[in-house]
Amino acid sequence: MESDERCITILVGSNNTPKPILSSRAPVIPTLSWPWGFGYVDFNITFDQQIKRPRHSKFIQIILEGHVIYKLDTRSSSDVTINQAGLLTLQFRVPQVVLSMQGNYSITLDRGAVVGLGCSSDGPPSPAISSRESWTFDVGVCAKGTFIDHSSYNCNDVDECSNPPSILSRKKRSHWYWYYGYYSSSSQGIIPSVYYLVVSSFS
Repeated sequence: MESDERCITILVGSNNTPKPILSSRAPVIPTLSWPWGFGYVDFNITFDQQIKRPRHSKFIQIILEGHVIYKLDTRSSSDVTINQAGLLTLQFRVPQVVLSMQGNYSITLDRGAVVGLGCSSDGPPSPAISSRESWTFDVGVCAKGTFIDHSSYNCNDVDECSNPPSILSRKKRSHWYWYYGYYSSSSQGIIPSVYYLVVSSFS
């Protein structure tokens, strides 16, 4: 009597947990190209072990002035890839409009944003980049409280009457949220995605 074959990964001695190499992150200082309201900024970071996508949703977060404004699902987003030459580098792209407001940005990665090469299931999860001080940069072309609108090439202020409000106000309220809907492809087909832009306002 024979049972079905199973593939089991047993880790003995060496550790194949993929650890991010922070010194490899690029670009260190991203730049925006004209027209600022269109296109993407490409980022990448290399790991010390071969990697693949996780089987469950994990996220890359873009943070502005301490607030998460944008997320990428490393499991399914078409804007996240793994360089096939060596399987060591995680690549992702962020719409320029997300980075259009001037400020201090940081990038964090969930624990298990990528995993090591296992057998039929996930290998060991990568550790998180949870500190908002590890991957930081300053970028942006619009003053705080303004953003590049897709409908123009100008820096526009918030429309406080929109529902939900379209971006942060520089007046009256301490925080506003910019709802930006777009569509991206994933293994489940075309899906809607959302980000919220939040920045401290001016009095």
